Amino acid sequence: MNRNIDYGKKNLEEIIEREELEGWIETFELLQDSNLLSDIDSARKEYQKGETFTMDEVIGNGDMVTSKKEVTQ
Repeated sequence: MNRNIDYGKKNLEEIIEREELEGWIETFELLQDSNLLSDIDSARKEYQKGETFTMDEVIGNGDMVTSKKEVTQ
């Protein structure tokens, strides 16, 4: 096996800090969630169409808004 690969396996913490590695692993795991990726895609499309909320609409009076219809009614 390549000496660089062997060194990397034996000395991983010298190459990347544990917290950074954990962050990369968590990101990798999240990207395997097809529901999450679908939700992100839907949110991007809504944003591009201008289907967004202002902060006042979301938390203005302390009530959580669940849809744009609730805001306009």
